[in-house]
Order: sequence, then C-alpha cells, then structure tokens
Amino acid sequence: MLSIAASLIMLVGSYGAPEENNFRTFSFDLESGQIMPLDSISGLSNPSFLAVADNGETVLAVNEEDSYSSVLTMLRKDGTDGHYTPVAQQPVIGKKPCHVAVSPNGEYAVTANYSSGTISVFPFKGEEKELGKPRIVKFQGHGVDTIRQEMPHPHCTTFTPDGKFMVVTDLGTDRIHQFPLDYDGDVDLSGVLDVSVTPGFGPRHIVFDKKCENGYMINELTGNVSHFRYSTYHDTLNAVNAYESNSGHVGGGSAINISPCGKWVYASNRLNGDGIAVFKIDTSNGWELVPLSYTPTGKYPRHFTLTPDGKWLLVACQDDNRIEVYKCNEKDGSLTPTGYSVPCSQPACIVFTPASAPETADNTSK
Repeated sequence: MLSIAASLIMLVGSYGAPEENNFRTFSFDLESGQIMPLDSISGLSNPSFLAVADNGETVLAVNEEDSYSSVLTMLRKDGTDGHYTPVAQQPVIGKKPCHVAVSPNGEYAVTANYSSGTISVFPFKGEEKELGKPRIVKFQGHGVDTIRQEMPHPHCTTFTPDGKFMVVTDLGTDRIHQFPLDYDGDVDLSGVLDVSVTPGFGPRHIVFDKKCENGYMINELTGNVSHFRYSTYHDTLNAVNAYESNSGHVGGGSAINISPCGKWVYASNRLNGDGIAVFKIDTSNGWELVPLSYTPTGKYPRHFTLTPDGKWLLVACQDDNRIEVYKCNEKDGSLTPTGYSVPCSQPACIVFTPASAPETADNTSK
C-alpha cells in the first residue's frame, strides 16, 4: 500500500500531439521511491515545460509549437489526487516556447520562445489568477556557431532569489539577459543588462544558490557548467570558471539543479554518454565546483528534478519513454540507480507539488 500522506504529487509534461495524454500526474512515495499513476489528460500539444503556482493549485504549461500558434495553457486543480483541468489559454505570440516561470510575487508568468528569439510576459493577477495578453521582448544578435547561433534563442527564464532580477539565458547569442524588478516585484522590460559568456557555449538553464551569491549554468553546445559569482553591490553576474560535465567532450547539456541542502550541483547531458554529473560546491574555495561522479541514465535525459528532502532524483528519459528513479547519497551526493522506472511517452519536464489529502491506494505501477 502506498500512503498519499507521505508522498508528493508529481506533474509531467511530455511531447506529443493534442490527442495524446501529454499531461500526466503521479504520486511519488518519499519513503520507497515508488510511483503511482493518478491521472492524464489530452488536448495539449507538446506541454514540454511546466511551472507551478499557488502551492500547486495552478499549473502553467507551454505548448511548444514551431509556429506562432503556440499558446500558454493554465490548468487548475479540481481535486486532491492529482486531477487538473485546463481553464484558459493565451497565444504566446512567439515560436517554440520551451520554458515558463512564475514571478516571485505571483503576478506574472514569463515564457522563453526559442525559435522567435523572444520572451512573453503574461499578467497573472486577481483572485482567479486570470491569464492576460502578453508583452513581448525581442532580442537581437547571433553567436559564433552559424548553425545553432544564427539568431537569439532564449531557453530559460528565472528569477534571482533576492527578488532583484529576472534572468533569461540566450543560447543563440551567448548572453544572459538581466531585467530589474521594482519594489513591488514588477519587471522593467526596458532596463535590460546583458552579461556575455564564452563564445560558443550556448547557455541553456541557470540556477542560483539560496543566498543568491552564486549561479551555475548548463551550456547546451559544450555540455559544460559555468560558475558565476553574483555581485549584490554591482547587481551583476561575474564569470568565475567552467567545468566539464561529460568526459565525452560533446554538446547536449540539458538540465541543472542544486541539491536542497546546497552541497551538490547536478547537471545532465544527452546526445552521447547520456547521464548526470555530480559536483561538490567547495565553500572553502569560492564556491567553485569539484567533480565527484558521473551516473549513466536512460536515453536523452532532457530534464530531471530532486525531491524537496533531497533524497531522490527523477530523470525524464525522453527517448526511452520512461521516468527513472535514483537515490541520492546524503554524504557525498552520489546517485544510485534504484532500477525502478515508470513508463511515460516522451517525458520532457517533471515538477512536484504537495499532496494535500491523506488516503491509501494500491501501487500498481511496475
């Protein structure tokens, strides 16, 4: 028997046509690491990235189309066991939205639109959290790779933990765009500050430590991890170092996370030698990274996430059509395959929300 009270609700967005069940929910048991399917819905095209708001009551999903027909979908929880219903959509007015984030004040959401070189900022206010029409920011420039960096390609939007900036990583121009937030948390789209990174790196996703003193970024084109020191005095990012995350020296960096305890950085690579690199954050040496281990995973680990207690890491293996479960070692951050996985067609993103009601159910997932 699997206790929902000792579990999390796991939301998964996948690639696939609208008639397929591309938005799925599961229960994840924090004691055993097992997964139980709860619900799935169709009607969404390529919901490849998800963001949670209102403590899991609301979910935003990009519908990643390589055309201006792409939309942002809002879903609302309609029960306590992982059931969500689409309630609104807004055109992104951009192509291939591949990432979405909700502002710290919960009043707007931002998508990174890879193929149009833009971001879309959606008002997200009121008691009903209505999704409004977006403001659009278009970037300019290109990088040194004439095939992959022929134009701007925003890949991630996030917010610094100190609430001062919205940050956009731009694979196409080798830049990080910083937009200041005012005292109310609203973003100033006219005050962008650009930070250049090493040419040809192709920034993909960036994460910050809880004190907002360090940023760690996975680069798609090289597969390495960049370390930045965040200067609160100058309100900018300063590059410190870069570290290999795949001994195969191939591109394909995909996702990055800091462990909840703040001791380890995990970075995934796909294309060749698919797996997850583990680094120690050396607090005695400027928070630089020390490579510890590399754990092979299933094919094309596009995304992964850690449970809030830091004990489990789950990997979306897109080309193997499954989600794999790994146990995290609390002493050295290493990953141990549990051998346990759940079938899931082309998984692209995994997020957790709290389970809100105690009940029991048979675990029929194998």
